[in-house]
Amino acid sequence: MEWWRVGWALAIPWFAGALWVRVLWRDAPAAVWSLTLGYGGLLGLLAATLLLRVQAALGLPLDWAGPTIALALLALVGGWLVWRRTLRGGEILPNRCLKARGQERAPKAGVKWRQALFVLLLAWLGVRFINLALEVWWRPLYPWDAWTTWAVRPRVWSELGQLAPFVDSQRWLTDATGSVYTLEAWTYPYTVPLLALWPTLAYGAWNETAANLPWLGCALGLGLGFYGQARLWGASALTALVFTWLLLSLPLLNTHVALAGYADLWLATVFGLA
Repeated sequence: MEWWRVGWALAIPWFAGALWVRVLWRDAPAAVWSLTLGYGGLLGLLAATLLLRVQAALGLPLDWAGPTIALALLALVGGWLVWRRTLRGGEILPNRCLKARGQERAPKAGVKWRQALFVLLLAWLGVRFINLALEVWWRPLYPWDAWTTWAVRPRVWSELGQLAPFVDSQRWLTDATGSVYTLEAWTYPYTVPLLALWPTLAYGAWNETAANLPWLGCALGLGLGFYGQARLWGASALTALVFTWLLLSLPLLNTHVALAGYADLWLATVFGLA
């Protein structure tokens, strides 16, 4: 049951973000589904962290149910708006866009090998993501910077049920209340720790696998968003997938997925898609 809750906690923000990106993106360029899923998924997860901040600011105990219900309602409204626009004929099919731009279909002789290469690269990426998912699922939090810097706060918050403040060591030593905590990186931003905290709230207790799952989603969002952007810039489906494959094959990027918990992957993805 715990993992069902974790799945809902990750899926609902993703679909809410994707639907609202589709609502606000009036055009329908090629691979619009990739753009909306990539950008929308990441924006939805970031929205979940904002709702956790709102809970803390209102003095409420941290809980995944309230933000999830709010995001589910947003998803329903976004889905209704997309459905209504589709019924009214507001959608422009990508094929029409391509024809309007005067792009011609590839000769039939060259279609088969392009399709075969496209499927091969897609399967390659699929196997790679399965391997990374197994790394995230099986490996406990690895003792590097994520272990000492970013994961300390979400674990404390998960067990306390509130965003307990982290202060410098001098203030911690002089505090007599026992309600503050210290960390060498106590000034670091809250967003990355909140991303790790979110699925653990759904799990009901601290769980390192649940805390690391958003990093796998981040890599997936990066790939979808990059592919969609390449198609938006005019690249063919095969060309866009080749460069997406090159991006997602970077060893350092894969390392930051497999050894999840550090901030670099989120920074690279957010700045890259921006």
